[in-house]
Amino acid sequence: MSKILLDTGILMRFLRGQRQAKELFTTLDLQDNLLLISGITALELYIGCRPGTGDLDEVERLIDHLQVVEIDIPVSKKAAILIKKYPSLFGSKISRGTADALILASAWEKEATLYTLNTRHFAAAEISEVDIHPLDQNAKVWV
Repeated sequence: MSKILLDTGILMRFLRGQRQAKELFTTLDLQDNLLLISGITALELYIGCRPGTGDLDEVERLIDHLQVVEIDIPVSKKAAILIKKYPSLFGSKISRGTADALILASAWEKEATLYTLNTRHFAAAEISEVDIHPLDQNAKVWV
């Protein structure tokens, strides 16, 4: 069984009903993969919920189907290593890139492949600590 950590962008598009995201999620789920998300992704999904729309219920159903990687000390240490090693990607201090570093560190901690649409950070450099599977968000198929 493979471990796959799904990045926020994929799940946001899944919740919005985007065909490519639904096909990817269904394919990965049917292949008996262990599907994970970072606690940071859970936060980002909750932030995206619009009041009075049912978004919260949809997000909670989705999160219940996934294993959440908590942001604990080992993940925090790995994120710090990534920030220091790749400052051009994540910044050198607490910054907007910190969330991305924590998501990547979550995949690293669980030895999972990161599936992401974030090619700016995760595919822009060779990051040796984690297997990264970048997806072209403009492609007709993501599987």
